[in-house]
Amino acid sequence: MSLPGSNVRLRYTGLISFLSSLFSLLTGAIFVLLITRKLSVEEFGLWNMMSQYLAYVLIFTNVYNYWLPRTIARGINTSRTGLILSLSLGSVATLLYLVIAFWFSLSLNQPLLILLLVTPEVILFYVKSTMDSISTGYAPQLSGYAQMIYESVKVGVAFCLVFFFRVELAGAILAVVVAQLASVLLSAKLNSHVIKSSKLDLDIAKSWLRHSWLPLFGTGVQIVVGLSFILVRLVSGSDQAIAYYGVATTIAGIVANANAMTSGLYPRLLANRHLSEGEMVMKLMYLFALPLSVFIFFYAEPISAIFGLKYLVIANVVRIATLYSLIAILSSLLDTVILGMERRDAERLNSKDLANSMLFKLPLLNYVVSFAYLIILYLLLIGAQGYVEITSRWIISLAISISLGVSMKLIILRSFKIRGLTNIVMSLLRYFAASVISVGIALTIWKVLPVINISDLLLALARPAILTAILYFAVLAVMDRDFRLLINHLVEEAREIFRDLL
Repeated sequence: MSLPGSNVRLRYTGLISFLSSLFSLLTGAIFVLLITRKLSVEEFGLWNMMSQYLAYVLIFTNVYNYWLPRTIARGINTSRTGLILSLSLGSVATLLYLVIAFWFSLSLNQPLLILLLVTPEVILFYVKSTMDSISTGYAPQLSGYAQMIYESVKVGVAFCLVFFFRVELAGAILAVVVAQLASVLLSAKLNSHVIKSSKLDLDIAKSWLRHSWLPLFGTGVQIVVGLSFILVRLVSGSDQAIAYYGVATTIAGIVANANAMTSGLYPRLLANRHLSEGEMVMKLMYLFALPLSVFIFFYAEPISAIFGLKYLVIANVVRIATLYSLIAILSSLLDTVILGMERRDAERLNSKDLANSMLFKLPLLNYVVSFAYLIILYLLLIGAQGYVEITSRWIISLAISISLGVSMKLIILRSFKIRGLTNIVMSLLRYFAASVISVGIALTIWKVLPVINISDLLLALARPAILTAILYFAVLAVMDRDFRLLINHLVEEAREIFRDLL
């Protein structure tokens, strides 16, 4: 009998996840446009700060979400155990968030009522992330379906509250709460057969809690990284640099969406440890990431203006953030491969074995990189003038530190004797060449200027974007044999998707 993780279809799952990601990108962009055009720069900065406050209380999700995919992919159904733990720990985290909200309201003079409106997101996120982790172990594409519902509901509710009723920041928060609830209900329905067939195993729950030091240790990396927001806020004395950072990383997130192609890799590696599948996913990921990054790089001014002409000043910051995203998705892929290849937790959980495994050593490396990031950021912020320069140096420090991390992770993977590295590099060079040629031709024909009217601006950008996509795939079809084979595989997977839908 095959393991659930080995039944995950890489291209099928990757295609569904990428299409879901593109849909989320579109609706997410609409949502961000709604709130950035209705909120002041300071209010949008507060919106980003609240995300960091939430991050502080969401760390306990890893106590069970860390193990759920690893057990389910290997044939051990722990879904009910994870769900019970999520409700228990989520309740504790909700109380902790209330304390944090009161503290930051007093210390940074931020509106308490707005901070309290975020409270329901805590427990909803705990349950939502559990459902996603269950899906990851046997059918990662289900998370894509739930994400599409989440984004659709979020935009719909935000449009009503923010645009029509002009509730603005409070309306944006309520839109997220309602969207999370809709996503949880759909995920519960999609995963119901798995949850019903499982049972609460107190021994497993106790084992996860006893060894929770490992996932919590890894989660602490995000807390360290999150300190950069506090550091920038203290140095700048305003939320404006954080708002600039939010817009720049939102745009660069278009490139990061290509990472969705890796969604099926983790359960596959957990089940069969075929490293060659990681090499294939890497090419698939950069097939989309490179043309997106080149397009954003050359059209940074009009793309920034989509969020309002007040953000036109950060066009170069967007370019830097885009380059950073290209490195970040590689780092994420390497993390997936390293963790997926680790087998010391397959039989039983033992603290000594875990401490000697990559499950511990990789987070330890990420801590080193994160502290290096804070040090680099602090040094670069010395003498920075103006919010744009502060934001630029902020993202540059991210790029430098994550590049150091990628170098170390590649050294770790040398022991697995990666084959076909030359083929991967040549494919990426062809993708980059095709991207530059395609965007260059589009730029020659259409030079888009920033305008106030958003519909005119989006229409003006759509023309070169469509032409770039057509030219890019046409050039690759001529010059890249692997791309032609990939298209054949993707067509087959697309047919399977439509057959499943019908």
